[in-house]
Amino acid sequence: MKRKHPKSHVRRVRFLDKGYTSKQCATETEDRWLLAKVPQRDRDSAHLRRLVASARKAAECGIPVARYRNLVPHGPALGG
Repeated sequence: MKRKHPKSHVRRVRFLDKGYTSKQCATETEDRWLLAKVPQRDRDSAHLRRLVASARKAAECGIPVARYRNLVPHGPALGG
């Protein structure tokens, strides 16, 4: 969050049960709740770009899906 949204004030973070392919947490900011996902199985940036493109296409077709705001390159601080 701090790398992509340094001015956002994080009010609280709620870690969610570990998913099959990623670690996840819900982050409350001053505007809204954001879901942060940290891939654990496949960290290839091309794979993540395809995932984002698929979600955007599904949203364009009226399918309710998560909207991805940013991709942040993997770093040791993210764990996993």
